[in-house]
Amino acid sequence: MPAIPRRHASEYPARNRATQMSSQVLMIASGRGFNGAIKYAYELVVDFRRQGVEVLPVCIPDGWLSHQFDAAGVEYVPSPLARYPLTELKRVAAIARERQISIVHTHNSRAHSFGVLLKLLHGLPVVATAHQRHIQLHWCLNDYVIANSDVTLRSMRRFNFVSKSRIRRIYYPIRDRFFHGVPPAEMNTARTAWGFAPTDRVLGCVGNVSPRKSQLNLIRALPSVLREFPNVRLVIVGDDHGAYAKTCRQAVEELQLQGAVRWLGHQDDIPLVMSCLDVCVCTPTEEAFGLTAAEALASGVPVVASRVGGLREIVIDQETGLLVPPSDPRALSTAITRMLNDAALRERLAREGRQRVRRLFREADHTAQLLDVYQTVVGSRRHAAHGR
Repeated sequence: MPAIPRRHASEYPARNRATQMSSQVLMIASGRGFNGAIKYAYELVVDFRRQGVEVLPVCIPDGWLSHQFDAAGVEYVPSPLARYPLTELKRVAAIARERQISIVHTHNSRAHSFGVLLKLLHGLPVVATAHQRHIQLHWCLNDYVIANSDVTLRSMRRFNFVSKSRIRRIYYPIRDRFFHGVPPAEMNTARTAWGFAPTDRVLGCVGNVSPRKSQLNLIRALPSVLREFPNVRLVIVGDDHGAYAKTCRQAVEELQLQGAVRWLGHQDDIPLVMSCLDVCVCTPTEEAFGLTAAEALASGVPVVASRVGGLREIVIDQETGLLVPPSDPRALSTAITRMLNDAALRERLAREGRQRVRRLFREADHTAQLLDVYQTVVGSRRHAAHGR
């Protein structure tokens, strides 16, 4: 399994997993592999511990999260999050009562439905973070929903019938201290290890290789870029997802792009990856938030992105990046070529983008807003109980 990102691990004191403590937040995250929601849940747990917020994670055994918690010495509850029979729900509810849990916070679909059942069957207050814009019946049953963008919030209200009084947009935090000031020596070492010359222009696409991320669109746009900039190289960062990844690799061969494309797989040190890029390209057909774009801008790297979903809240066209229609290789290649041709444009977009990220995605603001939601839910529960 991937190791803890080295720019994160040393920042946080580890606790003995056997240590008994009275946890207040039960943080439940489903999913065995790695994705943005899992990354967010992990970093939220670690940040809470660093800030003195008592939190007990619940996650799938032998998955990415459990391995991270094991390596960091973080106490957690391994659970398959089975919803039927009710045995696992009863077990987790008993742990919550024993540990005096004040609130449950869930991430990813199985965890969301598990959390709603904890509320309905055992009376636990539940907050759920919407990392995607799926239409699912359970959303309106939570005590509170946190949307990761304005577009997600509108979707939750319109399609999942979440009331206005029980939803709030809280952007992901971008930890600026990790994404700024990577030593040039580390960057040069990484680029050399990838097989790049000092004069190469490096494009980067970061995210699991899947149809939604639409790496194939970027691969098809690359020949036009190479005709004007033969020294352009593309790094594709992320886990392969089945048949789609195979299709992408076949397209690279058919277009004879093997010398220009590097498949880096999963990478833990995303700040280092970002520092090596001249331009970050985000090509999804759907994106609830757009973490990759935010992290690139935090690193001072200009962004070309699809005009979809939450990306439009991060990348403001012509101000903090360039937006193009999704699934349009010609428009994408035109935008990339324009960016590479204009150093002043790259510098301005990167500068304005970094300022926007620092303003909108501050870690301290995120924590304060999240704790305010917790207090609102717990306070409402206590008020209702007092009224009865």
